[in-house]
Amino acid sequence: MSWSLEGGKDALSRSTLHLRLAGEFSLVCQRCLTPMPFRLEADSTLTLFTNEARLESACEDDDTLDAVMADPAFDVLALIEDEVLLGLPMAPRHAHCEADIRPAGSGKPNPFAALAALKRKPE
Repeated sequence: MSWSLEGGKDALSRSTLHLRLAGEFSLVCQRCLTPMPFRLEADSTLTLFTNEARLESACEDDDTLDAVMADPAFDVLALIEDEVLLGLPMAPRHAHCEADIRPAGSGKPNPFAALAALKRKPE
């Protein structure tokens, strides 16, 4: 995985961090349970605030604003980890996965099919 972090200013002269990251991950498809490659690319700009009230006010005024509190002990690795976790799918799956949903080796009949057979009228 590669990443870059760059400081700057936005249109309102507020301090910002521009984070770019890219990487390849091996996830597990939640349909067929086989490995699945996943390419993650993220490009985000975070506005830094030193006052929590100003941060909340700015977020209320602009719902697209990504903002964080600036701290002298700012943890860059935690920020990168958060961005990666936000970029990963919650339930990864292949685009065209044709896997049978039943677990392998499950020879049990569908219980609802048995109930449907009971409901049928005898001929």
